[in-house]
Amino acid sequence: MAILILPVCFVVITLNLALYSDAIINKRELLLKAILSFCFLVVLFTEVLSYLIALNFKSILICWSAVLIAGISNLIWHKKYLSRQCTTIYDGLKFELNNISLPMRWIMGCSALLIIAIFFQGVIYPPNNWDSMTYHMARISSWISHNSVENYPTHIIRQLYQPPFAEFLILHINLLSGSDFFSNSVQFWFMLFTLAAITTVAKSLGLNAKFQYLTALLVISLPEVVLQSSSTQNDLVITFFVIAAMYFAIKAVTYHNLHYYLPFGLATGLAMLTKGTAYIYLFPVLLIAALYVLYKIVKYKIYIHLVYGITALIIAATVNIPHWQRNYTLTGSVLGVDKNESRLYANEHMSGMLLLSNLIKNGGLHIGIKGDSHISNFTDTIIHKLHSAVNINVDDPALNYLKIKYSTQASAAHEDSARNPFQFILIIIAFIVVTYHALKNRKHAVAAVLMFTIILQVLLFCAYLKWQPWHSRLHITMFVLALPVICYAASISNLFKKTVKIILPIILLYATLIVIDNNLRPLKPAYLRQDRYQKYFVAKPDAYYEYLTVKKQIEQSDFKNIGLIIGADDWQYPLFADCYSQTINPVHINVSNYTVKAGKRGNIDCIVSTTINKPKITYRGKDFYNQNPQNKIISIYK
Repeated sequence: MAILILPVCFVVITLNLALYSDAIINKRELLLKAILSFCFLVVLFTEVLSYLIALNFKSILICWSAVLIAGISNLIWHKKYLSRQCTTIYDGLKFELNNISLPMRWIMGCSALLIIAIFFQGVIYPPNNWDSMTYHMARISSWISHNSVENYPTHIIRQLYQPPFAEFLILHINLLSGSDFFSNSVQFWFMLFTLAAITTVAKSLGLNAKFQYLTALLVISLPEVVLQSSSTQNDLVITFFVIAAMYFAIKAVTYHNLHYYLPFGLATGLAMLTKGTAYIYLFPVLLIAALYVLYKIVKYKIYIHLVYGITALIIAATVNIPHWQRNYTLTGSVLGVDKNESRLYANEHMSGMLLLSNLIKNGGLHIGIKGDSHISNFTDTIIHKLHSAVNINVDDPALNYLKIKYSTQASAAHEDSARNPFQFILIIIAFIVVTYHALKNRKHAVAAVLMFTIILQVLLFCAYLKWQPWHSRLHITMFVLALPVICYAASISNLFKKTVKIILPIILLYATLIVIDNNLRPLKPAYLRQDRYQKYFVAKPDAYYEYLTVKKQIEQSDFKNIGLIIGADDWQYPLFADCYSQTINPVHINVSNYTVKAGKRGNIDCIVSTTINKPKITYRGKDFYNQNPQNKIISIYK
């Protein structure tokens, strides 16, 4: 299978980087650099092939084959030195494994069981998240159709302006595999990569192996991480890049070495190319790093730090230039968001009290557990009363996305709204513990700086973004960054360590429950017996039969170019899930938004609509007749 070339290339890249690593290899740091290098190649190949209008299976296979040949050739050339480096890595791993204590083995065993369950969950189920159906996966079908990631007319503008890295990687995987069976694996692998990244941060705090393993277990058992790890969204991808950027920022300002600034710039750029919230998460990291570098320059007159810092920023910008250029061409903004779209997400006014209100509203999303509405109801009541007491409208449309009424009643087992109650409480207590000790002793300064960075991220997040009921998944990055603080607090406070030990089994049991019984990918016989196509519609079961009927009509008529008249949040992808192995092209027609200027109108064989249900549609002088007038959700015209 052609798909195997990707993991083989990753191993070859890792081994090549090992050739140029220090004698005493930091294995996780080496892994982080390999991941960043691999991801950079994904972006490079995608953009170059897109420019050549050659973004297809054959071209992608040629690119990765070239990497494989070059990498293996270099390894053969340096085989003696490679052998010594591999021996060093092997001996280090063997020593670590032989010195794992019984408690750590227990932690690793629990982690492994959760990871295995999540992996099979992601393979059994196809992509079925709402956003994936509208734009995450839908945009990939359009890219394949055009052999390019250039802009195109679309009813769903998020397909164009949203940062595309996670989808770039899914595109490579799906084209090489000829299906979407491994689409969910991107978030799964980045969950594993995040474990490597966050444990390096824990190690930087001076935590021993036991607490590093505990940090990993707390990440794996975080309900939002459990659910996102088998989805095709991008919250774990952005989490990895932000943590990697933070880690290499710490290394860069500490050791003043270019080989730390380079991955720092690359991680920063890839984070920005993955999700818009990267700008919020990274600003405190960049600010603190810049202030530290400035301090070094002023005090020691070593201006090379400035050169290295600028180099890192140039790398970050270079990774994003093609995407920024596409956005700017379309909207006049590198972010691709027009004023109307920006107003949907950004707070329209802000003050100290309103910031406190947003902090409470976002925090309230994590109070409650699956299967018990009493806690959520109580939380709702308290938050509403607090706002009434200080005369603040908790439902202020200037602070709530799409004028949604504030509530914490969203599903606790849905990947868009899952609560993280146990880790949330532990984080608050840990911050108090570390603050208390940091005020007494400067040796806790590194942990205090990490806490300060997270607090800045939280404040920026709440100050800029309107409250949304599905903000829980956007909190993942900040939660994961805060988990080493829990372990650090446990390492300096026996009372808190005992508290963590008591709560940990509850955390694991709850995470297991979430894996088995969740909204979109439950491990229940009734759902597992469904055919794969039906599993796309777990979030929208009433649409399954109509989409299946329309899809069969398209296949029976052998239509290739499908005209689409759909809403801005309607499902496109299920009609084009076979685009990796056969020709079926989405063509958005009668587009009325600003993307209409992105390209010419294409020829179509039929029209599919989710917004029109009438006897016929006339397009470019030709009449197309409704074949499903009885349908309520989607109809085909031919």
